[in-house]
Amino acid sequence: MNKTNMITTEDCMAWMCKLACVDGLLTQSEETVIREFAEEHGADCDELIEKCKELAMRIKPEVERIDYKERNGVEFEKMIVSLLADRQLFKVLDWTGDKYVNGLYAKSNLNPDLHIRQAYNSNHIDYYVECKWRHYWSRDAKRRFFCLSKNQIDRYRRFGHDNHRRIFIAYGHGGTGWEPETLYIIPLERFDENGRIAMEDAEENCRIAASSEAFAGFFKGYFSRLFEEMGENAEHSID
Repeated sequence: MNKTNMITTEDCMAWMCKLACVDGLLTQSEETVIREFAEEHGADCDELIEKCKELAMRIKPEVERIDYKERNGVEFEKMIVSLLADRQLFKVLDWTGDKYVNGLYAKSNLNPDLHIRQAYNSNHIDYYVECKWRHYWSRDAKRRFFCLSKNQIDRYRRFGHDNHRRIFIAYGHGGTGWEPETLYIIPLERFDENGRIAMEDAEENCRIAASSEAFAGFFKGYFSRLFEEMGENAEHSID
């Protein structure tokens, strides 16, 4: 290559800044790469980063900046609600919104996402569903698993006890929030003391098709077994 056509280090760093900031945001990963380049070539890292941030402030974002996990979480919640479209079978009694400003949010935001009433024989059943979407299973040295935090598992158990209702976790795995590769409905009691359920347990006992019929069928089967264990008048103990 002709040396007269080679880009200078200074010009290269300038273009790196423009490329990093083209979406109107200098991410932590982009800043790390720029710092590494500047240090290797003897440039002033802090001065270069400040120039990048100034540039980012002047650029209109070309795409809406929405967190990938958050976006899929919202879409998964909507997908679950879409399974409840049959009004003769389902009624959504409450749909908790996750609204907050500057770290301030209503206490109800911590409640499960959905309070559902489902027709059951000549009566009905009420239950709560918390929606969670994950791209990957968590894992340790021995197994793959899905987990809730200690605070979450304790809060949901306390909520279920105080409201005399069963809590379930709708877990969407892989794909996208709207079209997860697999869907699981996990009763809260299947989680261990650390808030974990093994993938094998979820696959064997909690996996369902993403359809209204499968969703309703899971809960009808679950409560039928529960009421059978509790006795013949058990249906009336859960209003």
